[in-house]
Amino acid sequence: MSSPEDSLVEMSKPRCLFCASTTAKRSREHVLRRSFKQKFASVSSLTFARQVDAEIELAERPITQFDLTVNDVCRDCNQGWLNDLENLVEPSIDRLIDVRNGRRLSSAEIESLGYWAFVRSMLLTHLSPRGRVPRSLFERVYR
Repeated sequence: MSSPEDSLVEMSKPRCLFCASTTAKRSREHVLRRSFKQKFASVSSLTFARQVDAEIELAERPITQFDLTVNDVCRDCNQGWLNDLENLVEPSIDRLIDVRNGRRLSSAEIESLGYWAFVRSMLLTHLSPRGRVPRSLFERVYR
């Protein structure tokens, strides 16, 4: 039987945002898939905000939106269902970009694309000093 101290130690360990694993190996999850860099316009630098005491400090860095990573996702989620989701929506994204292919998507494609965009936007909040999506919502999305 575990003690209350064991529970506190377990709660303080880093957890995967999605599956809540405390034992799985961490993996840097790109907020936007790097291969999408060839598909979308990118910027030459990004401005980051961080809170210092009561002030927000801004700093510009020479990276693109495709270089942003979150280190709160386990390798199993990153290389598993998150990768599968991106593979699923990539053809839909390609069709939306290329007008020659037409821009009509099925209901299932629209639903998958919406789910993908929601997951990506949740990850993006973990780079913001102004607020993050609660872990419980990540775990709910995973289920």
